[in-house]
Amino acid sequence: MVIYKTNIYIYPKEELDMCLTISFPLGGEITKSIPEYGNQWCVTVDTDGKINDQYNFLFYESRQLDIFQYEKGWCVEQSELTTYF
Repeated sequence: MVIYKTNIYIYPKEELDMCLTISFPLGGEITKSIPEYGNQWCVTVDTDGKINDQYNFLFYESRQLDIFQYEKGWCVEQSELTTYF
């Protein structure tokens, strides 16, 4: 299964230098990323969420096992969303 257009937004309280890794415990791999992922992202993020003075988010696509459940679902009233999550 390919997961498309996954974005990671970061909003620190003060400018932050950080390294971020993604793991796939059941198997998987990153197939495309912006900026280039390699084995991790090491970035500087300002308080407005701007990454390396260039990006608004970290982007990646990945190939993973199809382990999602398709048997059940939930309907949550809009008024209950805050409590539910």
